[in-house]
Amino acid sequence: MTLLVTALLLGVGVYAAIAATRLGVWSLGEPGAGLFPLLFAGMLAGLSVLHLLRHLKDRIWSVAGGADAPILRSRRFAAYAGALTLYVATFGVLGFLISSILAFGLLMLVGERVTPVRAAAVLAGALATSYIVLQWLLGVPLPAGPFG
Repeated sequence: MTLLVTALLLGVGVYAAIAATRLGVWSLGEPGAGLFPLLFAGMLAGLSVLHLLRHLKDRIWSVAGGADAPILRSRRFAAYAGALTLYVATFGVLGFLISSILAFGLLMLVGERVTPVRAAAVLAGALATSYIVLQWLLGVPLPAGPFG
């Protein structure tokens, strides 16, 4: 089951990377709207490939007579994969702010088991810093979403 989910996440990452390139990764010497989603899609696909390679290595090791190393099947892995998938899927539709709150809130609450108050504080600081750096300093055009 883990391999099926990993293969599906690899497919989502590849599809999201293709969709992000349609948004425009770079234009007129500045980052385009698709750069940020492309980076996350690449991370999702890359982590999926690494997980598949780890499984293959463990299979080869167990066939060769080594100890059967457990495959990563934790709630933390599922939370990270789910958060990245949610982020890539909602970034263009809901915008930077809402998709970031949903994805990283899920990641902190489910994957890292952070209290809601602490998660809200970390999200507020991280999103404010990210917005200032990306929008104001680098001039990256971030999707606004339905609420502006």
